[in-house]
Amino acid sequence: KNLNRIWLDGIFNTSKLEIQIPQIKLNIFASATEASVGYKKNQSDFIQTEDVLSTIVNLDTLKVEYDNSISLNLSKLKLRSNTALNSGDNQSAPITAHVSCQKLQTQINANRWLAAEGIKMSAGTKSIKTTPKTEAACIIKTDRFQYLDTKEQNAVSLNNSEFIAELHPGENTKWDIKGL
Repeated sequence: KNLNRIWLDGIFNTSKLEIQIPQIKLNIFASATEASVGYKKNQSDFIQTEDVLSTIVNLDTLKVEYDNSISLNLSKLKLRSNTALNSGDNQSAPITAHVSCQKLQTQINANRWLAAEGIKMSAGTKSIKTTPKTEAACIIKTDRFQYLDTKEQNAVSLNNSEFIAELHPGENTKWDIKGL
C-alpha cells in the first residue's frame, strides 16, 4: 500500500554469484547476472499509470541445490516485474510479472523429475475500480514440458502447450475461475 514511498534506481552486474548457507544446506550459483530496478515509463495495458516501479533480472545460468533433495537448473532466465504507485484509496497496487526461461531441469528427492523448454509466463493482479476486491490473470506457455514421478508411476509430456486462467472475486467464494 505504501509503494509511493519507495524510490529506487540501480543496476547490479556480476559474472559469477555464489551463495552458500550450510545451516540449511542451500547452495546457489548464478552466472552472467544482471539486475536493474527503478521507475520506468509504463508499456503495459494491464497497469494503467504512466510510470511503474520495474525490476528486471537476467541470468545466463542458475543452479540451486537444497538439502541434498532438491536441485534446480535454469538457463537463459529473464524476469520482469512492474508495479504502480498506490493511489491511496485502499486498493492494492497492481503487479505484473513476466518470466521466460530457455531450459528448466529439476529433481525432487530421487524419484521426481521435471524438464521444460521455451517457458513463458505472465501473471498479474489488480484492484477492480468499483470495489476493494482484486482480480488476477495468468498465462503459461511451454514448447516442451515433461514430468516423471517414478515412485507414484506418473508421467506427463506436453508439446506446445498453453494454460490461461482469469480469476475474479466470487460472490459466494473467494475466487471464480474463468477461461481455463
